[in-house]
Amino acid sequence: MLDAKGIDPLPPTHTVPSSEGFLAAVRAGLGWGMIPELQLTDEIAEGTLVRLEDSHQDVPLYWQSWTLDSERLNRVTETVRQASSQLLVPARSRARTEQPPSRPGRGASTPSTAGYKRRK
Repeated sequence: MLDAKGIDPLPPTHTVPSSEGFLAAVRAGLGWGMIPELQLTDEIAEGTLVRLEDSHQDVPLYWQSWTLDSERLNRVTETVRQASSQLLVPARSRARTEQPPSRPGRGASTPSTAGYKRRK
């Protein structure tokens, strides 16, 4: 977006370690940024935040989890997958999102079987 607007040099950047903190920083006027639609509540309608452009950019999302053999982590992973399949817009093409091919019945990303197993 900056290249298209001819902005050079690039403006300063900041690292905010959470999506909630990032939204709070943008609300506070620290800068501008891309906010997921699901994270916005009434900011656009109330005028708290404004769109810089009337465009949309999809980005790939990945689920990462520990390499532990844990039934609890497996349940959390399955819950996240189910919720994401209902709430997120599917990628338009594999080439655009560069996602690895999915394994049957497991989805695009799966917990690694490498690493340490949980001690019983």
